[in-house]
Amino acid sequence: MFVQVILLNRFVRETNGKSKSRIMKTKKLLMRIFSVIALLILFVALIDFIFTPKFLIVNHVVNYFHVANSFLLLAIFTALYPVEEGAGE
Repeated sequence: MFVQVILLNRFVRETNGKSKSRIMKTKKLLMRIFSVIALLILFVALIDFIFTPKFLIVNHVVNYFHVANSFLLLAIFTALYPVEEGAGE
């Protein structure tokens, strides 16, 4: 879960704060990707709850919400992760 944060921190150190807009674009992209994955999982959970299809091999609908919760927390943490100007110093 924190691998993405470590990679973002390493990216900030390597750029030495020179391309803050690039870092912010990457951060926003990560946040959007995590959010879209979470919404897709919630949509599949809704389909499973309403129709109970046999092709989805999940025992309980609540399992979808556990996974979606992790992606939503990653999106929130990515949005709140501070990007400092002089992170490489």
